[in-house]
Amino acid sequence: MTGPDAVSEALLAGEVPPGAYRWRPGTAYVGALAAGAADAGWAVARLDGARVRTVDDLHDALADSLALPAHYGRNLDALHDCVADLPTPGLLVWDGWGGFAREHPRTTRLALQVLGERLVVLVTGPGPDDEVPLPGLG
Repeated sequence: MTGPDAVSEALLAGEVPPGAYRWRPGTAYVGALAAGAADAGWAVARLDGARVRTVDDLHDALADSLALPAHYGRNLDALHDCVADLPTPGLLVWDGWGGFAREHPRTTRLALQVLGERLVVLVTGPGPDDEVPLPGLG
């Protein structure tokens, strides 16, 4: 099974386990995939990487995108606790992740690890291949 259509079918069939994946086909197609996931009953969220420059920005954007509770402590431990309560199946599309990932590789890696415990996370756009290795998808 290859190509974007096969990937979207595998994703929606539950054959893609939770985790963080590099989405290569392009942001226009990932929008259609997100719409298909929502139509299939998935919880779908988007994180606008253009808004995320600092670690505080990341936590603010995650709180907004994932509708995290008011008691979210805006740190990775609190993120871990809140992610456990997120609905599944779930899809988070992190558009334009590369700038933050280059500036904060450790935080990016840990955040993707935490998010990927429960969600399928698709990162789009160019990113640092060395600092945050991710499997390919698409």
